[in-house]
Amino acid sequence: MKKFNAIIYLLFIILISSKCKEEAIKPLPNGNPTQTLDTLWTAPIGFGITPKFTSNKDVLMSSRYTNLEGEIFKLFDGNTGKMKWEWADYFKVEESFAGGNHTIINDALILCSRNATYALNMLTGQTLWKHQMDSMIGSPQIYKDEEGYIYHGFGSKTENSTYYIYRTKYTEPKWELVCTFNDTLPVDRVLGTSIASSINAKGEKIMVFTLYMDYTLNGKLKSVSKVCGYNMDTKQYDWIKDHSDKYVNFRVCKMASSAGKVFTFAVYSVNWYFVAINTNDGSIAWEKQLPNFGVSMHLYKDNIVALSAGSSTVFCLNQNTGAVVWETPFVYKDDSSYPNINFAFDDANVFKNYLFSTQCDNLLILNLDNGAIVFNKPVSLPNGCLQYGVAINEQKRCFYVQDRNKAICYKLPEEVKY
Repeated sequence: MKKFNAIIYLLFIILISSKCKEEAIKPLPNGNPTQTLDTLWTAPIGFGITPKFTSNKDVLMSSRYTNLEGEIFKLFDGNTGKMKWEWADYFKVEESFAGGNHTIINDALILCSRNATYALNMLTGQTLWKHQMDSMIGSPQIYKDEEGYIYHGFGSKTENSTYYIYRTKYTEPKWELVCTFNDTLPVDRVLGTSIASSINAKGEKIMVFTLYMDYTLNGKLKSVSKVCGYNMDTKQYDWIKDHSDKYVNFRVCKMASSAGKVFTFAVYSVNWYFVAINTNDGSIAWEKQLPNFGVSMHLYKDNIVALSAGSSTVFCLNQNTGAVVWETPFVYKDDSSYPNINFAFDDANVFKNYLFSTQCDNLLILNLDNGAIVFNKPVSLPNGCLQYGVAINEQKRCFYVQDRNKAICYKLPEEVKY
């Protein structure tokens, strides 16, 4: 009998614990006992694109992986969290529009999959246009310039060594061919990894793009890594550089440009690099070896900050020389196999002189002037995990983040001063 009562008591404890766990995930303000910030509102969302602002400071987020219709974009009132609209007007099921797969121009959100491009009005949630390029093999990367054009690169379905870059105004899908690349090697495929624009010493606009190619020679797989500089003013290539002796591949990540240079990540064997390419001739201006593969870069004053995956040191480098301005190291927790810091694609954002980065349980904030840690404390909901970066509202002194299946508006930490 005593044994039976003990079993009943144990089941009762398990049931109560389970009930508590269920209640803990409800979106209650300050539901996490370790949470250090005030919650202004929460709303159901899922996780997807990094939070983005409209011109009136409403906030756009998305939900993916669990929806039959693909990634669902939702606009929330920035003050109340009330959903204003949702959008998923695709040709077929589409998702994974984080990173280089989207851009924003004048309240128009442009989404890029491999062969389709979508544009929607962020204020109304209405589809502006959508377009498919069925005859090409697209790269899931999109790029915009200061003239309101968006660019999309495509490989050929019939000629393996040919690559095309098209562009259109963001307001309508009137695609025009910008340039064509043909390699002399018998490559099996050619992939574009990123695009950026810069200005050369003559003041001419140069579109810089990186390519990865592979082919088989004597039964062995060979890879080719090239950087191309196409002059948008003269309508011809200024240079095409083969950097295969230095790098196997330029990593798929949004590039940055400044001071006559284009910045990108690269890999060779087990080594990872942050690379500055001269706009004038495609040569390597400088490189910095990184502890892991690069996930994002951020321009700040005359410097550029590079984030690497995992629990890696953050480097701030001089744009012109590559000299280290400051570095902030991070290490793994002693009591866990998981890192205290885990940088990932699209999880960081620059605001004023601060770098914000979502770190699952913690929000990390670094001072970009010296690399000092301003804030590194838990803010996530119970059983939650902060996802894909933040958007900061300067006037309201609040920020928006995705936490597993919740969209959340928090007050900014008091440590953030401006």
